[in-house]
Amino acid sequence: MKLKIIGTIVGIIELTLMLFITINVYKGSSIFPSTYILSFLIFQAAVYNRLSSKNPKKLIQKIVIINILLIIVYFALLPKYTYSEAKTIAQNKYKNELDHFVEFKSYSDNSIQIRADSIKDIFMPHSFYYFSFVKNDGEKKYIMINPSEGEIVELNNPR
Repeated sequence: MKLKIIGTIVGIIELTLMLFITINVYKGSSIFPSTYILSFLIFQAAVYNRLSSKNPKKLIQKIVIINILLIIVYFALLPKYTYSEAKTIAQNKYKNELDHFVEFKSYSDNSIQIRADSIKDIFMPHSFYYFSFVKNDGEKKYIMINPSEGEIVELNNPR
């Protein structure tokens, strides 16, 4: 019973760290961690409860394997570019006309939700990074960047 509780606590710590990384480094560009990892955590708890506590060594092995798989899947599905890296891409492209970026007060303002057009997009980021900056002439420019490809899409209006 103690091993199941320890395994679940480890899973909760992993989930917390993954959500922290997604929110602070990837600015919420991926829906995967918040939705699927929570589902996996529930699945993980169910698996621990089904595992036999008669053999603690096997239970420890299974807990370790499940948690390592969770970490591998999480990092494999993160977008290629962090928010900071995407900002650098924008700075490099617009360096001749960029005066300064507009800093957003709300976390949710850092990304734009997009919809998936097909089932194959289920593991793709469900939002693009969103940036607004002031050009040298004082005009504002709005762009979004695909976190998986680094592709810039210029917007005519603020979202």
